[in-house]
Amino acid sequence: MMATQGRGSNQYQHRQAAAAPTPPASSLVQQTATATSPPTRRCGDIWDETIGHGGLHGDKPQVCLVLVGPPSWSHDAHPSLDSKRSTAASSTVASNVARLLAQDKHYTVRAALAANPACPVQLVQQLVQDRHWRVRLGALTSPHLSVAQRTELASDPHPRVRQAVAQWQHCPPSTLGQLAHDSDTQVRQAVANNRSCPPQAVRGLLDDPDPTVRRYAYLRPELEPEWFHAIPDEPNDAVRQIAANNRKCPPQVLAQLCDDPDEYVQYAAMYNPAAPPEAVLAQQNHHSARIRRLIATSHPEIASKYANDSDWYVRQAVAQLAGCPSELLELLSRDKTVQIRRVVASNPGASAETLIRLAQDRDVHTRSGALSNPSLPRYLLALRQLAQ
Repeated sequence: MMATQGRGSNQYQHRQAAAAPTPPASSLVQQTATATSPPTRRCGDIWDETIGHGGLHGDKPQVCLVLVGPPSWSHDAHPSLDSKRSTAASSTVASNVARLLAQDKHYTVRAALAANPACPVQLVQQLVQDRHWRVRLGALTSPHLSVAQRTELASDPHPRVRQAVAQWQHCPPSTLGQLAHDSDTQVRQAVANNRSCPPQAVRGLLDDPDPTVRRYAYLRPELEPEWFHAIPDEPNDAVRQIAANNRKCPPQVLAQLCDDPDEYVQYAAMYNPAAPPEAVLAQQNHHSARIRRLIATSHPEIASKYANDSDWYVRQAVAQLAGCPSELLELLSRDKTVQIRRVVASNPGASAETLIRLAQDRDVHTRSGALSNPSLPRYLLALRQLAQ
């Protein structure tokens, strides 16, 4: 009885399935994709559905699904946007997919495609005239863009696009000369920092109202010495410091900068090899230990003046001098600061008497330095080893 009911039930189910209408091909494909997916996930990768003649395989018409990215099971509000962006930036993007992405309503997708070297040339020519500046900026990095098309973007209405043109290392000098007068500060900064900037444009940027532009301009190595004469009257300390570091700065300007009210400007001017010695020595009683140390190392003939300096940082610089007299090293070997005694113990100019005394110093590093000093007589070291 139960077996008869089971057979009848099965026959009823078969008749009901045969009477059900057949779904269209696209629904079958979507149902298959959903059925093979985990039940807790949903597919967000299907961006477009097209019916092609020949499709992806074979010669018969079939339904093909255009996937615009790797499988993404994101539950965000716009799960397909990241997939489209990743596909637009992919090096293996197909030309038919690229044409669809070039018409996407979201500018980030078009910008990713425009910056992709695999983007077809025809699409790059289209995207370089896009309504959004980020898309035009992406197209500017494409290798398919000609020099003429890049230079045309120097007149772009958005300053960030013009800045990218000014940062291009192969930008023609005439275009950089045009951008040197741009109304945007960052564009002029990029021009001053570009190695291809012509000298005439650099000369104009030295008088730019923005101090950052002037700093970049004074960093350039092709400056002429006569262009520095206005530096002592420069209101910005950082600009004067950059100019004082430049090897093209003339000695008469450096002499004025050695007496600058800013300590960092003074140090930069004194460190410059073109600085007049008399201008540097005029600051030997400077209140800054950093500057006194610089003078002690650059003019060892007056190093004895700093052997009793109040700052141990200056006395250490004297002890490090290669040609420091032995009597100065003897004086510094009795210094209460251990860092100075260590330097004296390692100086080959120290006398044997000084090294013998430092070999018995209470500091282990001072003793080690004295025993390793090549000026220490070897027989004394041998006697010490025998005594141990």
